[in-house]
Amino acid sequence: MADKPERYVPDVYPNEHVFAEERNRLGALLLVPKSFNASYGALPYKDKRPHYNSQNLLARTFTDEGYDHNPKFLGYWERSGLPFESVAEFGKDALQGRQALYRDLAAEVWSVERFELKGSASAGAAAA
Repeated sequence: MADKPERYVPDVYPNEHVFAEERNRLGALLLVPKSFNASYGALPYKDKRPHYNSQNLLARTFTDEGYDHNPKFLGYWERSGLPFESVAEFGKDALQGRQALYRDLAAEVWSVERFELKGSASAGAAAA
């Protein structure tokens, strides 16, 4: 979301303060290279979205094409059950959806189960 409250107030958010709070939530953020962000920065989402398919996998999930011909990701998506979905318009609902996705993704990445040691020899050594 570009820092352009006039695009969202009052249609999506009641005032600039609420817009600023929402814009700074994790679900509104996307990590892309500085050069990419600088070249597309304040453009409306609909104009930037097609270019996300040339970026990292998380950025690609905003586009329909990010789900095409990508068997490793599609397999992960199916196994994980995480709520990935392309986003045609980025507004309040999309932000909330991305917030939930990032929360669930972080919970999976940092789950205790991923860090448990396998096998009794390793577990015993770790306990010492």
